Amino acid sequence: MIRGATEITVIPLFLLAAGHIKEDIPRALISLQKRFPKIEVKIRNPFGVQGRILDGIAELVRNTVVDLSSEDSILIVGRGSSDLSIHTAFAQISEGIQERLRTKLVSVCYLAATEPKFPVGLEAISEKSTGKIIVVPYLLFSGLLLKEVDQKVSMRQNLGQQIIHTGSLSKHRVIEDIIIERVAGC
Repeated sequence: MIRGATEITVIPLFLLAAGHIKEDIPRALISLQKRFPKIEVKIRNPFGVQGRILDGIAELVRNTVVDLSSEDSILIVGRGSSDLSIHTAFAQISEGIQERLRTKLVSVCYLAATEPKFPVGLEAISEKSTGKIIVVPYLLFSGLLLKEVDQKVSMRQNLGQQIIHTGSLSKHRVIEDIIIERVAGC
């Protein structure tokens, strides 16, 4: 029961807009709006592609790989979605990371729902790279998806490949700052 509320603001913790933001969450909020028709329900946008997130990723990479070289390659690993706008967003992310880090190659792959899948992306960048491979999971939190990345990177490290994993984006302060700003902006 909601007592005294006149407005509810939903702040989704999602990096990009796809099925959950465009369909699932609004659908879930319909029952809330029907149950409390006098209460205004708003939903904030996901983080989107932001320069300061890209700056944070570049800093995360530089802090993880102290001897970053222009010969190194970056593999950005997204969750993936059947929503085609995800490919546009990751093209912008890839471009932004390339501008900031100036490495030889920046590629994108996905863990689910679209191509290229992570194993294929990892193999492709491994064939092209002449330096280290830095794997950047474009994920907010650790969990099953990140475990898959961890396992494949560890396996390749054990085989002698120069491959480094930055961990999830929540390791960088910029994500915390964005969340605080979103909540304070209500």
